[in-house]
Amino acid sequence: MESKLTLAETLSLAGTLILFSGLVVAIFQLSLLGKQVRLMFEHMNKQFDWTKKQSTFEYMSMYQKELMPINVELQKRFNLLVQDGRDITESEIEHALNNDNIRSQLFSLIFYFEHLAIGIEQEYFYERIAREFLSNVVISTFNSIYPYIQVRRKETNREIAKHFEHLARKWEKNR
Repeated sequence: MESKLTLAETLSLAGTLILFSGLVVAIFQLSLLGKQVRLMFEHMNKQFDWTKKQSTFEYMSMYQKELMPINVELQKRFNLLVQDGRDITESEIEHALNNDNIRSQLFSLIFYFEHLAIGIEQEYFYERIAREFLSNVVISTFNSIYPYIQVRRKETNREIAKHFEHLARKWEKNR
């Protein structure tokens, strides 16, 4: 006994097959879309990583090109004030800083290292790269100009260079 499908049943079966096929294609397309999104995020993360490294290197390069000669000269000046292992007095600092040029140079250095420290804290710069390039410079600069920072903190009643101080002390501790 053969049963024949009516035209309505045949059309219904064909519609079901088409719907099922469409569902399979949709699932496959969603799978491909998910892969594309993952690849896009991987690419974006790699691009972000590259940009972060590039920014770090550019910032390190700025020190080499613009601030290193200033830093060397200022450290010589401040280290000459330290004699017989004693601390620099406020009056000695004030006397040394009567020169507006020196004050400006100190501000530039502090500004640079403060921004470096904030950039590292906010993960804009790679700490590992910055530390490899500048750890000794950060520590020695901070130690040399810390008396000036203390005087400026008293003058302004603000905690200037706090990020720079935190970074220098952290790197010095982890030497």
